[in-house]
Amino acid sequence: MYRWVSMVLICATCTSVYAGSPDWHWTNPKPQGNTLNGLWMATSDEGWAVGEFVIMHWDGSAWSVHAVDMSWYLSNIYGFAENDIWASGSHGLLLHWNGASWQTVMLETTGYQLGAIWGFRSDDVWMQTSTKGILYHFDGSEWALFDTGLDHHFIGFWGAAADDVWAIGDAGVLLHWDGNTWTQEYLSHSFLSDIFGTSANDVRAIGTIVVGDLIIGMVFRWDGTEWTIEEDYLDPTIDCIWGAESDDVWIAGGGTVMYHWDGSAWNHDAPDTHGAIFDMAGLSGADIWGCGAAGTLIHWDGTRWHQVLETPGMCSAVDDLFALLFESDYMKSI
Repeated sequence: MYRWVSMVLICATCTSVYAGSPDWHWTNPKPQGNTLNGLWMATSDEGWAVGEFVIMHWDGSAWSVHAVDMSWYLSNIYGFAENDIWASGSHGLLLHWNGASWQTVMLETTGYQLGAIWGFRSDDVWMQTSTKGILYHFDGSEWALFDTGLDHHFIGFWGAAADDVWAIGDAGVLLHWDGNTWTQEYLSHSFLSDIFGTSANDVRAIGTIVVGDLIIGMVFRWDGTEWTIEEDYLDPTIDCIWGAESDDVWIAGGGTVMYHWDGSAWNHDAPDTHGAIFDMAGLSGADIWGCGAAGTLIHWDGTRWHQVLETPGMCSAVDDLFALLFESDYMKSI
């Protein structure tokens, strides 16, 4: 006579796991495997990464899970000092790190999805919202809504000065802040994903464009006078850009896609990333970090890119979990 005791737990198309409960924890990858969307490095031994449910911290020797909350979906992080860091996310979520704890910041409205944050100074910070033409601006005391008067979504920012800030927007538009007004400066007809510069005369925006049956990656460059197409045949999965110098710039994206600018050409690189890279941040040409899917964290040491997770995992969804406890009266009698 057989006796069956069973337990079935199903999670349909579950893309992330909550690792903060006492019952569930990450065994692979470690320290965790939820998506990481944003990076900011303060020093070589002080860095932060944010993403789905999680904030991670770098102490100079290892990455660890700093905080977990199932209500968080953090998309961006930007800071000015080790005790002055902003993190933004869905449903109007804005957090501030004061060096001791993460504090939730109440905004004028909570109806916006918040995204890219960038500032030239700690009292002059811009933040993306999900509404066309509407930004948040921080003056050092409070966040206030700012109507640009433009019919575009803002996606990302970079600037050389408080009155020289570039932004990428929807429909491939590039926008500029001159200290008084946001204006549309260039239309690339691409889907732009990121923007970064090394000086006022050296700014790049990356994105993709559809040409016939092909989707190709594009690099647009500002030389201080005009925007031009610098490269028009990169992999379509490019997603983020960061550079240390004008002749040392990286573009990353899909798990096997990375390009390096050496001052004269974009060269293809294929690091062992184990997942797509969604953001990069660095301190020098020999100290650059990347984060992305499945908790991916990679580091460039000046010679090579390498994965730094304790146990790297693969980027895939959890679709089903099953456990079965089997016991027979026959086996009990032996």
